[in-house]
Amino acid sequence: MPAPLTAIQSSSITLPTDEQTFGAGQDAALLDRSCLACHSASMILYQPPLTRKQWTATVDKMREAYRAPIEARDTEAIVDALMAKAPSSR
Repeated sequence: MPAPLTAIQSSSITLPTDEQTFGAGQDAALLDRSCLACHSASMILYQPPLTRKQWTATVDKMREAYRAPIEARDTEAIVDALMAKAPSSR
C-alpha cells in the first residue's frame, strides 16, 4: 500500500533591510548596478580581504555560474572598483 501524501507548507521569512550602497562616484555606480540586484553592499564590503585574483574569480563566477547581468568586458573595471571599496589583500 502506498504511503499517504503529505501536504507541503510554504514558509516565508522577512530579511532585514540594508540601505547601504557603495557610496558616490563612477566606481560606486558600477558596483551599485552590477552587484546590488543580488547582494547588499554590506555583504560585499564586509567580506574577508580578497586578492585581485580572488575578486576576479568571484566576479567571473557571478557572471558565469549565477548569470549575473554583467558583461565580461566589465570584469576588470568591477574588480578595480572592488579593490578600491572592499577589503583587499593587494
